Amino acid sequence: MKGLAAFILLICAVGGVLWAAGVLPTGESGEAGEIQPVKTAASRAEALKLAKEEDLPAIAQADKVVIKQIDIVRSKRRQITVESKTALEQIHDALTIAQQREDAASTRVYTLNFYRDGNLIRTVYVHWNNEWGIDRPGGRGNYWYIGKNDQLPALLNKLLQPAGWTD
Repeated sequence: MKGLAAFILLICAVGGVLWAAGVLPTGESGEAGEIQPVKTAASRAEALKLAKEEDLPAIAQADKVVIKQIDIVRSKRRQITVESKTALEQIHDALTIAQQREDAASTRVYTLNFYRDGNLIRTVYVHWNNEWGIDRPGGRGNYWYIGKNDQLPALLNKLLQPAGWTD
């Protein structure tokens, strides 16, 4: 019996050391480095809460963004992949949350696909009136306006400058 008790004590001690070192998961969500999957939102208020607590922190951990722009008038598009930490921080900082909506929804002009370690973590859309939101599961009825930044298109256009327009 002493041998079994000693063995159990050893297992618990090793498990505790591994847990303290961060090797074993704690079961808590939102741990540093952990990216939660994008969630649906039943209301704009819920979408704003998710943006603040989960989406923007996830975007801050991105190591790459693919920026796509569509010119619907000329039926042209351009795309570029950006991996510069500075550019990623600028985009993250430009995604400001707005509590009140100023304009009505409009045509989507930019799509920003954020990646970490090769995995898509968030998709952000930006409309021609500079409003932005997060693509959420649940179809077209689950797009919620999150914010607006009049400088965001200028930043995206600057980053897209090397990319040529295609049909």
